[in-house]
Amino acid sequence: PDVPTLVEQGFAKMVATNWFLLAAPAGLDPEIATRLRRTVQEALAQPAVKSTLEAAGIVSLGDPAPAEMAGFIAGEATLWGAVVRAGNIKPA
Repeated sequence: PDVPTLVEQGFAKMVATNWFLLAAPAGLDPEIATRLRRTVQEALAQPAVKSTLEAAGIVSLGDPAPAEMAGFIAGEATLWGAVVRAGNIKPA
């Protein structure tokens, strides 16, 4: 409680989120991809899973299309790539 928020430290426009996704190799058999996607949808629809995620503050985006996720990931790479370059951040 004694740690100032980013806004209190002068970073009013700072936005950072965590995100998770299930990915498969390029060229995955479409039938397997469909079955995997359906299984994940079914799991996320279960009340126990929903409540567990909500209790952890996790919001499911549902089922974005692969092309939509690819665009999201490209945007994140552009955004955080600029941060890495500006901060001269190197892998440990």
